Amino acid sequence: MFCEKCGHSNKNSARFCERCGAPMSGDVTQLASSPDETPVTRVWNPDAQQDAWQPPERSWQSPEQPWQPDETWQPPEAEPWQPGDDGYEQLRRQDYAPDPNSGYDQGYPPEYPPEYEERYQPQPDASQNGKGKKTKWIILFSVIGASVLAVVLVVLFAVILPAANRSNPVDIARYYTLKFAGVDEGVREQSLSDGKISGWFDWDYQQFALDSQMPKSKAKELLDDIGLLVEKQYILNGEVTYFSSFSNLKTTDTIKVSFIWPSGVVEKNLAEKYEKTYGVRFLHDYSAREYNVGDMLRQKNVTVKQPAEVGLLQYIADNGLFAEEVKSDGRVSVSIAPFEAKINGYTFVMSKGSLSVLVIDERNFNIGKFDLEMSNSVNLRSGDVVTLKYDSSARRSMLDKGVVLQGDSVTYTVKTPAVTTVPTTVPPTTVPATTAPPATAPVTEAPTEAPTEAATELPTPAPKAD
Repeated sequence: MFCEKCGHSNKNSARFCERCGAPMSGDVTQLASSPDETPVTRVWNPDAQQDAWQPPERSWQSPEQPWQPDETWQPPEAEPWQPGDDGYEQLRRQDYAPDPNSGYDQGYPPEYPPEYEERYQPQPDASQNGKGKKTKWIILFSVIGASVLAVVLVVLFAVILPAANRSNPVDIARYYTLKFAGVDEGVREQSLSDGKISGWFDWDYQQFALDSQMPKSKAKELLDDIGLLVEKQYILNGEVTYFSSFSNLKTTDTIKVSFIWPSGVVEKNLAEKYEKTYGVRFLHDYSAREYNVGDMLRQKNVTVKQPAEVGLLQYIADNGLFAEEVKSDGRVSVSIAPFEAKINGYTFVMSKGSLSVLVIDERNFNIGKFDLEMSNSVNLRSGDVVTLKYDSSARRSMLDKGVVLQGDSVTYTVKTPAVTTVPTTVPPTTVPATTAPPATAPVTEAPTEAPTEAATELPTPAPKAD
């Protein structure tokens, strides 16, 4: 809608002109500027070009006649203020209502006085602010605590513990222990035969690593190095021996180990070097430790029982378990027939074609096996002798299991004669005679004598008659 007074283009819903303030009622309005001036009426033509229209002259624009205000004019009614597209002011109005005592109502302008600048600034929520501060304090104290703990650990392991170890010497005899053959650490229900127990001495690296607060690899290196310098003396039941391994031990046996530190300057300096390197100081005085075989086995939950004596070789011979077999070449071979025998609480099993004997105890546990050896078992003739004996490691392996294998060997004599075979050949072809010789009685000829000289002379002819 165009203003009828000044020609300005306004909104269709506008009640007053935005330029001159004239009412936009749509009626023809006559401007009473002067009595000589003829009123001008403008009707809007949509086909006319807007640029061609010129507003009429105004009396207030004329220098000859001073401008007179129109007392009938009223300012246009202001529309309610709307927040901008950014929504910032609307957010402020929703969260922070103005103070009614300040003289501003709900429609206060965006540009409020400077004295209210600080008052109407958005502030964080009190609960959120406290929570954020609390979180910051927690993080700060956590970082400080972790730093303090790290420093304490470094001081503890780098300074305090090595110093304590150097000030309190360690007795090396505490970490020397007796170990047993056939005993697995941590395995339950193990048993050994009294009087047939084998054992040896070695370092307990695991316990020393725990007590000295060092890795097991470092503990092993230190004990091995120091062990080469320290002299160890073994006393079994009052008799001195210098071997660290033992066999045929009984539960009543006692072994005493003495530790003698080196007296030489070079060895002493080397031992001190090892101690400084690893931060451990040992007791250099004479020390000893005593071990009872029965007590050590009870600590490992190992049952000790009386050994069972087994004469397995004689059992095979007495029960006729030697078997003979004639091979294709006519020779004889000897083997052991399969069997299962129970002797003194143990079961011995041998399979066909094998010389290995499986041993099962009274709890039906497979406790091991051993081998037999047989000499001259093939290409035999009648009367040949076969020898059966234990393998070289059979006795030793079964001693720790409580089985004492008796007897050294048994023999067997081959009974089956060897079969003599004739080589197979093609028989010769017989050609029959054409005529059979006559059957004649044997003629016995008298021996002829050689003729004498008289017999060989010719006879004298008789005289003729006259």
